[in-house]
Amino acid sequence: MASIVFTSVCFWCAAQHDRIADDLDPGASPKPGDCSICFDCAKPNVFDKQLQLREPTKAEQLILDADIRIQEAIRAIRQVRSVRDFRARRRS
Repeated sequence: MASIVFTSVCFWCAAQHDRIADDLDPGASPKPGDCSICFDCAKPNVFDKQLQLREPTKAEQLILDADIRIQEAIRAIRQVRSVRDFRARRRS
């Protein structure tokens, strides 16, 4: 999966990310209304008109909750974080 450089800040945890990726369209740039899942907190964000991340509306959240790809991505990010946290605890 290709990624492009694009700086964004998670609405939920303020983590800064410097890349985005789309497995269906590797060269795609974000558009208003697109979803982005934070790799730090695993919560979905939505791009606004200025391409800043915001909280999903209730209607958007219902759509995200029903989207299998989104839910699989969230589970995968949580699993990676869990392994990373486990390894960090083992080292300390």
